[in-house]
Amino acid sequence: MGEKNLFLIARSRLGPEDQLTEMLAYLWQERPELIDPWLNSLSLVVESGPSWEVATQLVDKESGRFDVVLERPGSAVIIIESKLGAGLEDSQLGRYVRYLRTRAEPVRALVALTQAPASVSDDLLALARAAGVRFVQARWQDFAVTTAEPHEETLQGDFVRMLVAEGLVKPDAITSEHWTRWNRGAHVLSVLETLLGEARPQLERLSPGLKATGRYGLSTRWIYRLLSSDRISVGLGFSANRSASDPSSRPIIFAPVKNLELASDQSKGRAEEAARAVGGSVLWGDYPYVTQPVEEVLTTEDFREQVDQSVRYVYEGLVAFRDAGYLPPDLSVAEPD
Repeated sequence: MGEKNLFLIARSRLGPEDQLTEMLAYLWQERPELIDPWLNSLSLVVESGPSWEVATQLVDKESGRFDVVLERPGSAVIIIESKLGAGLEDSQLGRYVRYLRTRAEPVRALVALTQAPASVSDDLLALARAAGVRFVQARWQDFAVTTAEPHEETLQGDFVRMLVAEGLVKPDAITSEHWTRWNRGAHVLSVLETLLGEARPQLERLSPGLKATGRYGLSTRWIYRLLSSDRISVGLGFSANRSASDPSSRPIIFAPVKNLELASDQSKGRAEEAARAVGGSVLWGDYPYVTQPVEEVLTTEDFREQVDQSVRYVYEGLVAFRDAGYLPPDLSVAEPD
């Protein structure tokens, strides 16, 4: 409890594709015993021998930059091309195949490790066969199976938990219990939609000119509503957990706010300062917000009283951000009835 997962911390702050590749290489450098089981799962069997050498972002003048290169001296050379969003490019993979054709190792392979199902042309497959190069398509979704269980308190367990947080593992099969929970969840969402609708008139009275914008923001985890004037934007929302990286955490209520009078080049920095000042966080890049476990805020068993408690929570957030110097000092904020 309380130990830091460096993989999760780094991905939550940065998150580009190359960074995930570097993390994979670091994992294999620290735990080289994980490489052979993964390769074996792809039907790439390499004779035992010296420890694998792992390198990233190697550049060949003719072929380009390789994401990861695995080498077992005298036995095998394997190029791994990792893709999260973009698809595979035949021209790029073709250059890699031609590079591998020049190598003398008995096992030469190119592995395309992708997030989504991907296809390549028959011409590329024919080129690989003619070059004596194994071309293998692998999925990030399957990577965790040969690496670790998410509950393991190990380096590889940390890596798999990071993959879980990013949705890069294969989901469990949908069962009747899933359908039952979905049905119940839809009822909860319907009630929250009603609560946001009931709260709208009170929220609009919190500050002059506030009007609801659109209907609701909705995702698999949260539902919220925003209101705006010519000076501020403010919202009320609920989320099933604190973050996607902590799915077992308890549901929260949150109240984001934005000072619309700030210049665009100041918006993000001022939002981060405000969040630190009130002990909150930043949403959508430049919306500082306060949050709390929802059961600590909605303490009554009467629905309309819960609406009132939700509005008061937004009001207290507005006052906190105004007092912290984030909102215009002359902004009028009316206490709810």
